Amino acid sequence: MGHARVVGVLKNPSYAGVYVYGRYKYAKMLTESGKIIYQTKKLPIESWPVTIQNHHEGYITWEAFLKNQNELDPSNRLVAATLETRWNDSLEKLEEITKQYGEYKSKNKLDFSIDQKQKLFSLAKDLPRLWNSQSTNPKDRKRILRLLIKDITVEKPARKKLIFHIRWQGGTCEDLAIDLLPDIAERIRYPNEIVEKVRTLSKSLSDQEIVEEFNSVGMKSAKGKKFTFSMIEWIRYKHKISSVEFNHPDELTVKQLSNKFDVNCYVVYYWIGKKYLTVRRKNKGSQYWITLTKEKEKELKNWIKNSSKIYKVRELKKLKYQKRIVGGAI
Repeated sequence: MGHARVVGVLKNPSYAGVYVYGRYKYAKMLTESGKIIYQTKKLPIESWPVTIQNHHEGYITWEAFLKNQNELDPSNRLVAATLETRWNDSLEKLEEITKQYGEYKSKNKLDFSIDQKQKLFSLAKDLPRLWNSQSTNPKDRKRILRLLIKDITVEKPARKKLIFHIRWQGGTCEDLAIDLLPDIAERIRYPNEIVEKVRTLSKSLSDQEIVEEFNSVGMKSAKGKKFTFSMIEWIRYKHKISSVEFNHPDELTVKQLSNKFDVNCYVVYYWIGKKYLTVRRKNKGSQYWITLTKEKEKELKNWIKNSSKIYKVRELKKLKYQKRIVGGAI
């Protein structure tokens, strides 16, 4: 290796494991004669725009590289010659070590007889039985994997999917795709066939009747339990399934009646319990359908007017509303 080559190596930061960009600045210049020439100017290290240390494995350290820059000044050829000698000595040592390693590998090479090779092949074919044997503990299985597999790269192409790129010791590569368990919300989600069955039955049956239908044929909920009224109600709400309307045109629900008289739903249930209202329901658990005559409507209005409890509740609401106005909330 010549002097120029050694100097080039020692001055190149890549040999110190460093990636750099912008060591030189290129510029156009116009001479007095009008000719365009190109000049290259070497920039100092502190002016390099990109310097990434430990970018790759280097032959020398970054500190040694900086030291070499000072020692390789063109005015000091003696130092350069010394560095060239040290470089050549290092190359000779590397060659000697490489030779010794080759000799060591040759001496310690494993030579198998035909019988030994057949036993190895037989053991490889018998690996599933060895792996599944009760005498093989988890620690042994890990050792087997370390002997067979060189490395594994994991890729996640989708949210609930993994691909294992396996590289075996012999050089063969294999891909293994695995589906991850869904989230708990997805695991307890009702399958489409149940949702569609509820959608169909809701056209002619009440929620309670659907519950009885499902339980009579042994159908189970997403958690493996018997169906309940609230489960069917939730399925209809979640999937926007309308329930069948069993009311007559002149009948009202509890909510509709409470809005009509501006009272709480509990008041309506109180009226139902005291048999102040004419009600019907399809079965136990289904909603009430209320028939309201003109006479009954007048009676209930008087009842509300003379009720001290309802009067106090309404006065309290008015007071809260007035406070909001005074406080500037409205």
